[in-house]
Amino acid sequence: MESREECINYYFQRGYTYKEIVGLLRNHNINITVRHLQRILRNLGLRRKGIIGSDLEEVCSAIISELDSSGSDLGYKTLWRRLKLFYNLVVKRDTILDILRIVDPDGLAERLRHRLRRRKYNVPGPNFIWHIDGYDKLKPFGFAIHGGIDGFSRKILWLEVASSNNNPDIISYYYLKTVQKFDLLPTLVRSDKGTENCIVESLQQALRYDHEDSLSGADSFIKGRSTSNQRIEAYWSQMRREGVNFWINFFKDLRDTNLLNDSDVIEIEFLRYCFGPLLKYDLEVIRKEWNSHKIRRQRCQETVSGKPNCLFYNPENYDATDYKKEADQDHIKICLEQFSIEPKLFDSYAVDLVQLLKPGCNHTNYHRRGFKSLHRAERA
Repeated sequence: MESREECINYYFQRGYTYKEIVGLLRNHNINITVRHLQRILRNLGLRRKGIIGSDLEEVCSAIISELDSSGSDLGYKTLWRRLKLFYNLVVKRDTILDILRIVDPDGLAERLRHRLRRRKYNVPGPNFIWHIDGYDKLKPFGFAIHGGIDGFSRKILWLEVASSNNNPDIISYYYLKTVQKFDLLPTLVRSDKGTENCIVESLQQALRYDHEDSLSGADSFIKGRSTSNQRIEAYWSQMRREGVNFWINFFKDLRDTNLLNDSDVIEIEFLRYCFGPLLKYDLEVIRKEWNSHKIRRQRCQETVSGKPNCLFYNPENYDATDYKKEADQDHIKICLEQFSIEPKLFDSYAVDLVQLLKPGCNHTNYHRRGFKSLHRAERA
């Protein structure tokens, strides 16, 4: 169990305000005031003003590294957050923008295009409705992405990649593991009409059967057209900009240069073996960044602004109510054993074949930054 100081340091380094930190600490059974928090921060030597910035050469190197990989479509604010969270660099956002104007002027111009005006969407509080869906842009290369998002807070509940997102047992695994993790049930779950959602639909209705609200039982699951599943469908374009577009272009380059035959089952299996863990790592980075960034108020929408984690865990700070329902952990455990399958990135025979061809080789030995350096060398 993390200590109070470790929790405070974790949230402080991720840019949460004092009030937000105090609220999040309640989830660790730590109750302190803002003034008490300020005293602890002084004792820990943590401050946000008067800090000496990181070496500019190191900052430029990190930015170029991200531009050559999955961070190529990030805006300057998200890129600033990534440098802070994952590179431990201290730099002003305006400095990031100035560097991008020099090293990536074309990419910066592309990100300044106008946004579409979308219809209004309102949800009364966290856990009122979860939106779930699969992302198929990487499916031709063997990578099936699936995600779930809370309608009120826009917190990404899961963002996973496996060999399939059509198997209902795999989708139910994502749903049940999330319910088990948060120890709650959402009031509603919404999906499209795909057959892969049939088990999740039955599980949600069964687990909500004994609840006495008007949306319990059969009314706790909504199916509709993909275009109506707004929250998750809108997020896919954001996810692509935050890193997945790099992988789409990378695999297309392999195919177009005849380095990959995407109709060969064996080659696709080895592609998952080599690059699956790297893609999985990027999705986790994308998820964490999204959940800790601030969603600003938009003119055309009436949704609440704030950071997804804070909106999800502390809705009372935003005059909202948590609509979570009681979850029976014993029932969830039984459902996991009987109605789900743990997803896999690749089959076991791929590991056996690699060991035969190259004994001692392990895909976990490929370091992410080493891959970036290799990819830059190949492109050069």
